[in-house]
Amino acid sequence: MSELQEKQEDYAFQFINDIDQPIMHSIAIGKQSRWSKNYYWDNTNRFESYLFQYTLSGSGTIEINNETYTVDKGKCFFIRMPGRSKYYFDENNNEAPWEFIFILFNGNQIRSYCDYIEKHYGNVFEIPVYSAAIQSLLLIHSDAGKGLFDNPFLLNSRVFEFISLLCSCCGNKKEQGISYLAREFLNAGFNKDIGIIDCANHLSVSQSHLSREFYKCFGEKPIDYLIRIRLREAVRLLTTTSEEVETISKKCGFTSANYFAKVFKKRMKKTPSQFRAYMRAEGFSNVQI
Repeated sequence: MSELQEKQEDYAFQFINDIDQPIMHSIAIGKQSRWSKNYYWDNTNRFESYLFQYTLSGSGTIEINNETYTVDKGKCFFIRMPGRSKYYFDENNNEAPWEFIFILFNGNQIRSYCDYIEKHYGNVFEIPVYSAAIQSLLLIHSDAGKGLFDNPFLLNSRVFEFISLLCSCCGNKKEQGISYLAREFLNAGFNKDIGIIDCANHLSVSQSHLSREFYKCFGEKPIDYLIRIRLREAVRLLTTTSEEVETISKKCGFTSANYFAKVFKKRMKKTPSQFRAYMRAEGFSNVQI
């Protein structure tokens, strides 16, 4: 493979209107496809920063304190530089290119968040591409390519959001996987008469274990998530259709119209009929909850 075929979509940031000693400083974000032995970084003397690099396809290699790790699809590494680490593309063990997305940032105020990530994940770990953290990172890169970051405040807020999302997903790999599988199960079946016990049975775990790990990963209990996505669909139907409340309750997985009305009023502070009338009176047709 020719080195000329390697691809880079990198964006570095240097703002003249930044404040002194910001909470964090976003340095660069990039997306690359590498398949040459010339892609080699020794981090012993690099400038002070944190690097997060996530593999989209293929694989690469990183050495940290004389330990060697393969970083293949769905895996990433998170390191502090300078440090005793180096990463590279190993031509001898890889035929496909290493495609990845990375982000560089620094700042003393962000250190405790990075320490938290290292404590819970380590330096090399796996995280699903559909996770909120990785989707946030991909969107930051896309927006950088569109030239949407013309000031440091917007950019740094987005990067801090990514770091926070990464912190919020902490947990070991197995339990994190259970949480995402549970969310997929609930998303697929919320319009049916299912409960959290059905989800736990589907995943062969106890209901209490599922609830505990789901809360660690997403910051809410699975029952609250199930109610929220049911209400989200109910709001959509109330504001975009003229269907009867009882019909909507069935379509959203509620066991009865009375239970639906009770849950709706508790969360939305209005009955379904009152909510529909209010939204129509105000002219709102697209409501997010």
